[in-house]
Amino acid sequence: MVRARVRAHLEALQARFPELLGSCEIREFPGADYAWRIFVPKSVWAEVVRCLVEDIDYDNFKAATARRQGPEGRAYVEALHVVWSTMLGLQRQQP
Repeated sequence: MVRARVRAHLEALQARFPELLGSCEIREFPGADYAWRIFVPKSVWAEVVRCLVEDIDYDNFKAATARRQGPEGRAYVEALHVVWSTMLGLQRQQP
């Protein structure tokens, strides 16, 4: 199972990997912490992740995301910055 908070993210994965994910139905689970899900065999998901890792061509995830998302993805990029800030605070608490 692959979960997402934004349906468009799963749709983008399907578009990128139609041969692996194109036949997988995106299902909605209203009220769940991740409202959108697709169910795929672990071996299929492992292949998707392998391909995604090979495609990494950036050194800064948030900056690359902002470029790729454009103005429509502003809320998503802002959420990434909130997560980054929260985790930085946790790091700074370490002895």
